[in-house]
Amino acid sequence: VLALGGSVRSLAWSPDGLLLAAASQSGGVTIYDATTGAVKHALAGHAEIARLLIDRGADVDVRTPNDSTALMMTAREGHETVARQLIEAGADPRPVNDWGDSALTWAMRYKHLGIAKMVVPPAEFAQASASAGTNTR
Repeated sequence: VLALGGSVRSLAWSPDGLLLAAASQSGGVTIYDATTGAVKHALAGHAEIARLLIDRGADVDVRTPNDSTALMMTAREGHETVARQLIEAGADPRPVNDWGDSALTWAMRYKHLGIAKMVVPPAEFAQASASAGTNTR
C-alpha cells in the first residue's frame, strides 16, 4: 500500500473496520475501503487534512501523551497554513507540554518566525526573539 506516492508511515482503521487510512512520509493520507481496497479519498497535504478535521469538529486543543497540542507540533514542523487554521478555530497557544515547551518555544527553536508571530502579541514576540538570539527581520 502506498499513500499518495510515498512510503507508508502509519495506518489506522475506522472504528467500524470498514475504512483503512494510510499516511505517507510525504504528508498525504489515502483512505481505502477495507473490504475491496478501493481508494475512497486522497488528501494531499497537511492543510487539507487539518481543514477536514476542523470542519468535522475535531478538538483543536487535544493533547498527546506528553501533553503536546496540535499547535505545538505544527509550530515545530513549520506548517504556517495549519497553524493559522488551528488559531482561527480557537486553538490556545499558551499550553506547555511535559518538557516545558509551548508553540512559541518550538517555533523559535526551529526558526519558524511566521508561526511565532501568530502565537504571541508583537511585543512578546520581540522579547522572545531577543532572548533566543533570533533575527526577526
